[in-house]
Amino acid sequence: APKMVKTKMWTRLISPATGSAMLGLEGHPAALVVDAGVTATLAAGTTVKSGNDAWSSTVGICCSAAGISVIGSLVANGTAQNPVTFTSLRDDSVGGDTNGDGAATSPAKGNWQGIQVSGSSGALAQVSLDHTVIAYPDRGLQASQAAVSMTNGAARECSRVCLAVSGSSSPDPVVTGNSFGSAGDEAVVLASAVALDKLGGNTFSGSSGFAGIMFTY
Repeated sequence: APKMVKTKMWTRLISPATGSAMLGLEGHPAALVVDAGVTATLAAGTTVKSGNDAWSSTVGICCSAAGISVIGSLVANGTAQNPVTFTSLRDDSVGGDTNGDGAATSPAKGNWQGIQVSGSSGALAQVSLDHTVIAYPDRGLQASQAAVSMTNGAARECSRVCLAVSGSSSPDPVVTGNSFGSAGDEAVVLASAVALDKLGGNTFSGSSGFAGIMFTY
């Protein structure tokens, strides 16, 4: 899989034909890995798409149901007017008709794998998402041995869980001011240390295995 080998500021990954972004680094369509020691920063308005379409005639590359693997750090700095968005290749509502098929396809739960964050007790991974939308993943954001902050964003149409944090070394996650939509399993699962004052202001809607925060260990 393509890997980020140095700290890099992301802006829009542009398809010349559509002006919208494809999942990948510098044109690579496969799963993106943010390596240990690397920080990937996404600017406000960035749109990242992935999906399971066999072929995209618009961008001319093969597209699998890939996801993002974070071993280092992922930072998304959206705004209320210009959020950072991770979504399905088939989602025409943001970034345009990236797969170039008009109205022939529509997005659905599980169209892409989601964001997997994996650190270790000696080297925590980090993810900080502010004003960030995650839509149509299998698992939205799943983190282990990681420092997680998700604020003022949204996660919806998740095939399984929308947010999960685990690991004995993971510090208290910050999950505030978010909107969680439908999920096949629980909307949010926390199996790490928690501080209740860092979990406020979230709303839950849509059908879920449990439309709320489940604490487990």
